[in-house]
Amino acid sequence: MQKIYSLLIFLSIISYAQQGRVGINTDTPEATLDIKEKPLDEMPEGYSQGVSFPNFTTKERKTFTDVKLGTMIYNTTKNRLEIYTVVNGKEGWYSVGVVEEEPLSTKTVSAADIAQKQKIMFQDDEPESVLFDSNQRGFYLNAMLQVSKIDRNKFRIRNFLPRKFNDVEIYFKNANTTAPIKILVLEELAALAEVEIDLPFDGGSLRFEDEDGNAESYAASDLKTDDYTLSVDVPDNFLFHRMKTIKNKTFISFGKYGTGNWGTTTAEHIRLYLPILANMAYLYSSEKFRTRFMDFPHVLYDNGKNPINREAVYQSMLSVPRQVIGVTTGVEGLGGGSAFGIHQRFLTGDEYYNQLSRWAFECWSHEFGHVIGFSHDSNMTYRGGPNNKGYVDIVINLYGDLLRNGDIPFWKNPYK
Repeated sequence: MQKIYSLLIFLSIISYAQQGRVGINTDTPEATLDIKEKPLDEMPEGYSQGVSFPNFTTKERKTFTDVKLGTMIYNTTKNRLEIYTVVNGKEGWYSVGVVEEEPLSTKTVSAADIAQKQKIMFQDDEPESVLFDSNQRGFYLNAMLQVSKIDRNKFRIRNFLPRKFNDVEIYFKNANTTAPIKILVLEELAALAEVEIDLPFDGGSLRFEDEDGNAESYAASDLKTDDYTLSVDVPDNFLFHRMKTIKNKTFISFGKYGTGNWGTTTAEHIRLYLPILANMAYLYSSEKFRTRFMDFPHVLYDNGKNPINREAVYQSMLSVPRQVIGVTTGVEGLGGGSAFGIHQRFLTGDEYYNQLSRWAFECWSHEFGHVIGFSHDSNMTYRGGPNNKGYVDIVINLYGDLLRNGDIPFWKNPYK
């Protein structure tokens, strides 16, 4: 009998659905979905009724993509019902029927305001005293979108990537905050931009959210301290999240050079280097590279022809402390210690965006082999061994695969 009763209910719902309406607890739905209450005297004492929406934390909700307008959830972080809609022209998640006790103090800095303050780095007229100053034009490979403090009132953000970013979120942490709090959103940050911005800590009481959406109030005096750290996020941005996977801790700066086989480095050379540096760091950090390096079926040997410790060498690739980048003219490349350079013709052409361009990839990986301590006696630079194979084959083949699949920060020249 229970099965027959359930079937009748199901068929009834199907019938109404075919008419464009579904009713629950009613035979005559008056809307697309019409849910009627059950009389309390027909239900067990204390029996609850209502509609329960899916429950998610703010952190879980942030993983949603392509959300349809009108979608509703119950946010367990904020303990409130939310709807994805448009308010004042801005699409996002908004509370339903709840008035905030106090508005958030997070401010948006407009693109126009940033444009007035910013400077574009690595321009042809930039003085050499700036161009080759590691404090002003140096960066870590795993932080090419760099944010740092100037003093207790101001910070600086530098974008070492040749791509603009929208809705850049700035997070602040000091001894008086339990977690990084979102203090600013930069509407637009230009490619290669450098800009100084005031910290938004004016007033008596301020209210900010952390990365998980938990809001807390602070006295402005508790935030105006000398010791603090900053971090940056660009939600839903493909390039930024590719860059976040980079594990290389290498500090990059640029040298003028200009003697022997070294050419004289120019601002144009540096601009052309930046996306390639991002691509190579991404490649070496990828799990695909680690797997291919560890599983390479041919012997990889050191300067004394002894098999290398692959795990140790792999870790050394990610831990090079510093590289001073330049260009070569007399030879295809130079590398060793902190010095690294490839021939300028590889930069001015599209060699590093062409999946068939093997020689450019080989020269880069060869010189990087020198940087991590291998000589020409090892097949970590030139090919060798019984099958005439080497680590350069891993880099060449993987780089080509990443380009073909678009699985790399810059799969085409960003300046064209």
